Amino acid sequence: MTPAQEGYVLRLDLLKDGDVILESGHKPHSEIIKAKTGSNYSHAMIYLEGTIFESTKGGSVFTRVPNRFYVKNEDDLKVIRYSGELSDEALAKMAWHARTSVATTYSVPEAIRSSREKKPKTKKSTGQFCSRFVAESLNAGGIKAVDNIHYCTPADIEGAHDFSVVPDVIKKATSEEILHADASKLHPAHQKATVQWTRKAKTLLRPINNSVQTINDIYQALIDSRNPKIDKAIAKAMIDSGYTKNLDDDRVANSYRYDENEFSKLLREGRIDLSREVRKEVHITRLFIRNHKINRHNIKITHGMFRSLELEYEVSAGNLMAINDRMETLISACVDMNISTNSVEVARQITRSIQEALNY
Repeated sequence: MTPAQEGYVLRLDLLKDGDVILESGHKPHSEIIKAKTGSNYSHAMIYLEGTIFESTKGGSVFTRVPNRFYVKNEDDLKVIRYSGELSDEALAKMAWHARTSVATTYSVPEAIRSSREKKPKTKKSTGQFCSRFVAESLNAGGIKAVDNIHYCTPADIEGAHDFSVVPDVIKKATSEEILHADASKLHPAHQKATVQWTRKAKTLLRPINNSVQTINDIYQALIDSRNPKIDKAIAKAMIDSGYTKNLDDDRVANSYRYDENEFSKLLREGRIDLSREVRKEVHITRLFIRNHKINRHNIKITHGMFRSLELEYEVSAGNLMAINDRMETLISACVDMNISTNSVEVARQITRSIQEALNY
Protein backbone atom coordinates (compact mmCIF):
# COMPACT_ATOMS: atom_id res chain seq x y z
CA MET A 1 0.00 0.00 0.00
CA THR A 2 1.34 3.40 -0.99
CA PRO A 3 0.51 6.11 1.56
CA ALA A 4 -0.65 9.57 0.55
CA GLN A 5 2.13 12.14 0.32
CA GLU A 6 0.55 14.41 2.88
CA GLY A 7 -2.18 14.31 5.49
CA TYR A 8 -3.14 15.48 8.96
CA VAL A 9 -4.25 13.55 12.03
CA LEU A 10 -5.48 14.22 15.55
CA ARG A 11 -3.04 14.34 18.45
CA LEU A 12 -4.59 11.76 20.75
CA ASP A 13 -2.49 12.90 23.70
CA LEU A 14 -4.24 16.29 23.62
CA LEU A 15 -7.81 15.05 23.24
CA LYS A 16 -10.13 14.97 26.25
CA ASP A 17 -13.48 13.29 26.79
CA GLY A 18 -16.27 15.62 25.74
CA ASP A 19 -14.24 17.26 22.97
CA VAL A 20 -16.21 18.03 19.81
CA ILE A 21 -14.48 17.32 16.50
CA LEU A 22 -15.54 19.18 13.38
CA GLU A 23 -14.63 17.84 9.96
CA SER A 24 -14.73 19.44 6.53
CA GLY A 25 -16.03 16.93 4.02
CA HIS A 26 -15.46 17.35 0.30
CA LYS A 27 -18.25 15.26 -1.17
CA PRO A 28 -21.04 17.09 -3.02
CA HIS A 29 -23.50 16.99 -0.10
CA SER A 30 -20.76 18.24 2.26
CA GLU A 31 -20.00 21.20 0.01
CA ILE A 32 -23.71 22.05 -0.06
CA ILE A 33 -23.88 22.00 3.76
CA LYS A 34 -20.83 24.25 4.05
CA ALA A 35 -22.13 26.72 1.48
CA LYS A 36 -25.61 26.83 3.04
CA THR A 37 -24.35 27.31 6.61
CA GLY A 38 -21.35 29.55 5.87
CA SER A 39 -18.95 27.23 7.67
CA ASN A 40 -15.85 25.28 6.67
CA TYR A 41 -17.28 22.23 8.45
CA SER A 42 -19.99 19.83 7.35
CA HIS A 43 -19.70 17.12 10.01
CA ALA A 44 -19.59 17.02 13.82
CA MET A 45 -18.41 14.20 16.13
CA ILE A 46 -17.81 13.77 19.86
CA TYR A 47 -14.83 12.17 21.61
CA LEU A 48 -15.71 9.94 24.56
CA GLU A 49 -14.04 6.98 26.27
CA GLY A 50 -11.08 7.07 23.90
CA THR A 51 -13.17 6.81 20.75
CA ILE A 52 -15.15 9.03 18.41
CA PHE A 53 -18.94 8.79 18.19
CA GLU A 54 -20.73 10.07 15.11
CA SER A 55 -23.90 9.83 13.08
CA THR A 56 -23.13 9.44 9.40
CA LYS A 57 -25.16 9.83 6.22
CA GLY A 58 -25.86 6.44 4.69
CA GLY A 59 -25.08 4.71 7.98
CA SER A 60 -26.13 5.15 11.59
CA VAL A 61 -24.75 6.19 14.96
CA PHE A 62 -21.47 4.38 15.44
CA THR A 63 -17.85 4.90 16.46
CA ARG A 64 -14.72 5.88 14.57
CA VAL A 65 -11.25 4.93 15.80
CA PRO A 66 -9.38 8.22 16.35
CA ASN A 67 -6.09 7.12 14.78
CA ARG A 68 -7.68 5.29 11.87
CA PHE A 69 -8.42 8.29 9.69
CA TYR A 70 -6.66 11.38 8.35
CA VAL A 71 -7.57 14.45 6.32
CA LYS A 72 -5.85 16.11 3.41
CA ASN A 73 -5.66 19.66 4.79
CA GLU A 74 -4.89 20.96 8.26
CA ASP A 75 -8.05 23.07 8.39
CA ASP A 76 -10.20 20.06 7.48
CA LEU A 77 -10.40 19.35 11.23
CA LYS A 78 -11.15 21.55 14.23
CA VAL A 79 -11.51 20.49 17.88
CA ILE A 80 -13.51 22.56 20.34
CA ARG A 81 -13.78 22.03 24.10
CA TYR A 82 -16.19 23.08 26.81
CA SER A 83 -14.62 25.90 28.81
CA GLY A 84 -16.06 24.81 32.14
CA GLU A 85 -15.46 21.70 34.22
CA LEU A 86 -16.89 18.36 33.12
CA SER A 87 -17.46 16.01 36.04
CA ASP A 88 -17.01 12.25 35.77
CA GLU A 89 -20.76 11.93 36.21
CA ALA A 90 -21.46 14.30 33.32
CA LEU A 91 -19.04 12.46 31.04
CA ALA A 92 -20.55 9.12 32.05
CA LYS A 93 -24.01 10.38 31.10
CA MET A 94 -22.72 11.63 27.74
CA ALA A 95 -21.04 8.29 27.06
CA TRP A 96 -24.13 6.35 28.10
CA HIS A 97 -26.29 8.37 25.72
CA ALA A 98 -23.79 7.84 22.90
CA ARG A 99 -23.37 4.10 23.53
CA THR A 100 -27.10 3.42 23.79
CA SER A 101 -27.74 5.40 20.59
CA VAL A 102 -25.56 3.08 18.47
CA ALA A 103 -27.42 1.82 15.36
CA THR A 104 -29.91 4.70 15.38
CA THR A 105 -30.75 5.45 11.74
CA TYR A 106 -29.51 8.63 10.06
CA SER A 107 -32.42 10.89 9.06
CA VAL A 108 -31.89 13.01 5.95
CA PRO A 109 -35.23 14.88 6.35
CA GLU A 110 -34.36 15.84 9.92
CA ALA A 111 -30.90 17.01 8.85
CA ILE A 112 -32.48 19.18 6.14
CA ARG A 113 -34.90 20.73 8.66
CA SER A 114 -31.94 21.74 10.84
CA SER A 115 -30.59 24.07 8.14
CA ARG A 116 -33.84 25.98 7.67
CA GLU A 117 -34.14 29.51 8.98
CA LYS A 118 -37.31 28.57 10.88
CA LYS A 119 -36.48 25.32 12.65
CA PRO A 120 -38.96 23.04 14.41
CA LYS A 121 -38.97 23.24 18.20
CA THR A 122 -39.80 19.58 18.75
CA LYS A 123 -38.57 16.44 17.00
CA LYS A 124 -40.45 15.24 13.94
CA SER A 125 -38.75 11.84 14.20
CA THR A 126 -36.24 10.03 16.42
CA GLY A 127 -33.71 9.56 13.61
CA GLN A 128 -30.28 11.09 14.08
CA PHE A 129 -27.85 13.27 12.14
CA CYS A 130 -24.37 14.38 13.11
CA SER A 131 -24.93 17.73 14.84
CA ARG A 132 -28.15 16.66 16.59
CA PHE A 133 -26.37 13.61 17.96
CA VAL A 134 -23.46 15.69 19.29
CA ALA A 135 -25.74 18.33 20.82
CA GLU A 136 -27.96 15.71 22.46
CA SER A 137 -24.94 13.79 23.79
CA LEU A 138 -23.59 16.96 25.39
CA ASN A 139 -27.04 17.79 26.75
CA ALA A 140 -27.20 14.35 28.38
CA GLY A 141 -24.25 15.53 30.48
CA GLY A 142 -25.91 18.83 31.33
CA ILE A 143 -24.20 20.94 28.63
CA LYS A 144 -26.60 22.85 26.36
CA ALA A 145 -24.17 23.81 23.62
CA VAL A 146 -26.75 25.31 21.25
CA ASP A 147 -30.19 26.85 21.64
CA ASN A 148 -31.97 24.11 19.65
CA ILE A 149 -30.29 20.79 20.40
CA HIS A 150 -32.64 18.80 18.14
CA TYR A 151 -32.22 20.98 15.05
CA CYS A 152 -28.72 22.38 14.71
CA THR A 153 -25.98 22.34 12.09
CA PRO A 154 -22.21 21.77 12.29
CA ALA A 155 -21.92 25.56 12.01
CA ASP A 156 -24.13 25.95 15.09
CA ILE A 157 -21.94 23.45 16.93
CA GLU A 158 -18.83 25.37 15.84
CA GLY A 159 -20.22 28.43 17.62
CA ALA A 160 -21.37 26.44 20.67
CA HIS A 161 -21.90 28.26 23.96
CA ASP A 162 -18.89 28.22 26.30
CA PHE A 163 -16.68 26.24 23.90
CA SER A 164 -13.25 27.27 22.63
CA VAL A 165 -10.81 25.92 20.06
CA VAL A 166 -8.23 23.41 21.28
CA PRO A 167 -4.82 24.57 19.95
CA ASP A 168 -2.17 22.36 18.34
CA VAL A 169 -4.40 19.25 18.34
CA ILE A 170 -4.07 18.76 14.57
CA LYS A 171 -0.65 17.68 13.33
CA LYS A 172 0.98 16.69 10.08
CA ALA A 173 0.93 12.91 9.82
CA THR A 174 3.95 10.74 9.20
CA SER A 175 3.79 8.26 6.33
CA GLU A 176 3.49 5.49 8.94
CA GLU A 177 0.47 7.18 10.56
CA ILE A 178 -1.24 7.55 7.21
CA LEU A 179 -0.49 3.94 6.36
CA HIS A 180 -1.87 2.88 9.74
CA ALA A 181 -5.04 4.91 9.14
CA ASP A 182 -5.53 3.37 5.70
CA ALA A 183 -4.83 -0.21 6.80
CA SER A 184 -7.66 -0.71 9.28
CA LYS A 185 -10.48 -2.97 8.11
CA LEU A 186 -11.54 -4.39 11.46
CA HIS A 187 -13.68 -1.57 12.80
CA PRO A 188 -15.43 -0.65 9.51
CA ALA A 189 -16.24 -4.35 9.00
CA HIS A 190 -17.95 -4.52 12.41
CA GLN A 191 -19.82 -1.29 11.71
CA LYS A 192 -20.93 -2.51 8.29
CA ALA A 193 -22.19 -5.79 9.77
CA THR A 194 -24.16 -3.99 12.51
CA VAL A 195 -25.70 -1.49 10.10
CA GLN A 196 -26.57 -4.29 7.67
CA TRP A 197 -28.51 -6.53 10.04
CA THR A 198 -30.16 -3.74 12.06
CA ARG A 199 -31.39 -2.08 8.88
CA LYS A 200 -32.94 -5.38 7.79
CA ALA A 201 -34.49 -5.86 11.25
CA LYS A 202 -36.02 -2.38 11.25
CA THR A 203 -37.58 -3.06 7.84
CA LEU A 204 -39.04 -6.34 9.06
CA LEU A 205 -40.46 -4.73 12.19
CA ARG A 206 -41.75 -1.54 10.57
CA PRO A 207 -45.33 -2.83 10.05
CA ILE A 208 -45.46 -3.58 13.78
CA ASN A 209 -43.46 -0.67 15.21
CA ASN A 210 -42.13 2.09 12.96
CA SER A 211 -40.27 3.89 15.78
CA VAL A 212 -37.63 1.18 16.28
CA GLN A 213 -34.10 2.63 16.24
CA THR A 214 -31.53 1.03 18.56
CA ILE A 215 -30.60 -2.62 18.98
CA ASN A 216 -32.52 -2.76 22.27
CA ASP A 217 -35.55 -1.30 20.46
CA ILE A 218 -35.29 -4.10 17.90
CA TYR A 219 -35.34 -6.85 20.50
CA GLN A 220 -38.20 -5.30 22.46
CA ALA A 221 -40.29 -4.96 19.30
CA LEU A 222 -39.49 -8.56 18.38
CA ILE A 223 -40.60 -9.80 21.81
CA ASP A 224 -43.80 -7.78 21.55
CA SER A 225 -44.48 -9.25 18.10
CA ARG A 226 -44.15 -12.90 19.23
CA ASN A 227 -43.52 -13.59 15.55
CA PRO A 228 -41.24 -16.60 14.84
CA LYS A 229 -40.97 -15.76 11.13
CA ILE A 230 -39.58 -12.29 11.86
CA ASP A 231 -37.24 -13.80 14.45
CA LYS A 232 -35.93 -16.31 11.92
CA ALA A 233 -35.33 -13.56 9.35
CA ILE A 234 -33.54 -11.32 11.86
CA ALA A 235 -31.36 -14.20 13.08
CA LYS A 236 -30.42 -14.97 9.47
CA ALA A 237 -29.56 -11.31 8.86
CA MET A 238 -27.33 -11.27 11.96
CA ILE A 239 -25.44 -14.35 10.79
CA ASP A 240 -25.23 -13.31 7.13
CA SER A 241 -23.87 -9.87 8.03
CA GLY A 242 -20.97 -11.37 9.99
CA TYR A 243 -22.14 -9.73 13.21
CA THR A 244 -21.94 -12.99 15.16
CA LYS A 245 -18.64 -14.11 13.69
CA ASN A 246 -16.23 -11.27 14.45
CA LEU A 247 -15.76 -11.86 18.18
CA ASP A 248 -12.17 -13.00 17.63
CA ASP A 249 -11.22 -10.26 15.16
CA ASP A 250 -9.63 -8.10 17.87
CA ARG A 251 -7.53 -11.05 19.06
CA VAL A 252 -6.05 -11.24 15.57
CA ALA A 253 -5.73 -7.49 14.91
CA ASN A 254 -4.40 -6.59 18.39
CA SER A 255 -2.73 -9.78 19.56
CA TYR A 256 -0.63 -7.91 22.16
CA ARG A 257 -3.76 -7.36 24.25
CA TYR A 258 -4.10 -11.11 24.80
CA ASP A 259 -0.44 -12.18 25.00
CA GLU A 260 1.35 -11.42 28.26
CA ASN A 261 4.85 -11.58 26.75
CA GLU A 262 3.97 -9.26 23.88
CA PHE A 263 2.12 -6.88 26.20
CA SER A 264 5.07 -6.78 28.63
CA LYS A 265 7.50 -6.05 25.81
CA LEU A 266 5.46 -3.09 24.56
CA LEU A 267 4.96 -1.86 28.12
CA ARG A 268 8.72 -1.87 28.78
CA GLU A 269 9.27 0.04 25.54
CA GLY A 270 6.83 2.72 26.69
CA ARG A 271 4.44 1.98 23.84
CA ILE A 272 1.46 1.21 26.08
CA ASP A 273 -0.43 3.69 28.23
CA LEU A 274 -1.87 1.59 31.08
CA SER A 275 -4.36 4.25 32.08
CA ARG A 276 -5.75 4.50 28.55
CA GLU A 277 -5.86 0.72 28.11
CA VAL A 278 -8.01 0.37 31.22
CA ARG A 279 -10.03 3.57 30.97
CA LYS A 280 -11.45 2.73 27.57
CA GLU A 281 -12.81 -0.55 28.95
CA VAL A 282 -14.64 0.81 32.00
CA HIS A 283 -17.80 2.21 30.42
CA ILE A 284 -18.03 -0.33 27.60
CA THR A 285 -17.84 -3.10 30.22
CA ARG A 286 -20.70 -1.51 32.12
CA LEU A 287 -22.76 -1.32 28.92
CA PHE A 288 -21.98 -4.93 27.92
CA ILE A 289 -22.87 -6.20 31.40
CA ARG A 290 -26.16 -4.31 31.28
CA ASN A 291 -26.93 -5.71 27.83
CA HIS A 292 -25.92 -9.21 28.94
CA LYS A 293 -28.38 -9.04 31.86
CA ILE A 294 -31.13 -7.74 29.59
CA ASN A 295 -30.45 -10.50 27.05
CA ARG A 296 -30.53 -13.16 29.76
CA HIS A 297 -33.81 -11.73 31.11
CA ASN A 298 -35.33 -11.60 27.62
CA ILE A 299 -34.47 -15.23 26.93
CA LYS A 300 -35.93 -16.26 30.28
CA ILE A 301 -39.26 -14.47 29.89
CA THR A 302 -39.68 -15.72 26.31
CA HIS A 303 -38.67 -19.27 27.27
CA GLY A 304 -35.92 -19.32 24.64
CA MET A 305 -38.30 -19.02 21.70
CA PHE A 306 -36.24 -16.39 19.82
CA ARG A 307 -33.03 -17.43 18.06
CA SER A 308 -31.96 -13.82 17.51
CA LEU A 309 -32.02 -13.20 21.28
CA GLU A 310 -29.81 -16.26 21.81
CA LEU A 311 -27.37 -14.95 19.19
CA GLU A 312 -27.18 -11.55 20.89
CA TYR A 313 -26.63 -13.28 24.24
CA GLU A 314 -23.70 -15.19 22.75
CA VAL A 315 -22.27 -11.98 21.27
CA SER A 316 -22.52 -10.08 24.57
CA ALA A 317 -20.95 -13.00 26.49
CA GLY A 318 -18.15 -13.20 23.94
CA ASN A 319 -17.48 -9.48 24.19
CA LEU A 320 -17.30 -9.69 27.98
CA MET A 321 -14.94 -12.66 27.85
CA ALA A 322 -12.69 -10.76 25.45
CA ILE A 323 -12.52 -7.77 27.82
CA ASN A 324 -11.83 -10.13 30.71
CA ASP A 325 -8.95 -11.73 28.78
CA ARG A 326 -7.51 -8.30 27.94
CA MET A 327 -7.60 -7.21 31.56
CA GLU A 328 -6.14 -10.52 32.78
CA THR A 329 -3.25 -10.07 30.35
CA LEU A 330 -2.65 -6.54 31.62
CA ILE A 331 -2.83 -7.60 35.27
CA SER A 332 -0.45 -10.54 34.81
CA ALA A 333 2.08 -8.40 32.93
CA CYS A 334 1.98 -5.72 35.63
CA VAL A 335 2.35 -8.26 38.46
CA ASP A 336 5.39 -9.82 36.75
CA MET A 337 6.92 -6.36 36.25
CA ASN A 338 6.07 -5.30 39.81
CA ILE A 339 3.84 -2.47 38.61
CA SER A 340 1.16 -1.41 41.08
CA THR A 341 -1.06 1.47 39.99
CA ASN A 342 -4.69 2.49 40.26
CA SER A 343 -5.18 1.28 36.69
CA VAL A 344 -4.25 -2.26 37.71
CA GLU A 345 -6.77 -2.18 40.54
CA VAL A 346 -9.47 -0.90 38.19
CA ALA A 347 -8.60 -3.75 35.81
CA ARG A 348 -9.12 -6.20 38.68
CA GLN A 349 -12.49 -4.61 39.43
CA ILE A 350 -13.46 -5.01 35.78
CA THR A 351 -12.61 -8.73 35.78
CA ARG A 352 -14.55 -9.28 39.01
CA SER A 353 -17.61 -7.53 37.57
CA ILE A 354 -17.43 -9.58 34.37
CA GLN A 355 -16.98 -12.89 36.15
CA GLU A 356 -19.91 -12.09 38.43
CA ALA A 357 -22.11 -11.27 35.40
CA LEU A 358 -21.09 -14.40 33.48
CA ASN A 359 -21.49 -16.70 36.47
CA TYR A 360 -24.88 -15.34 37.49
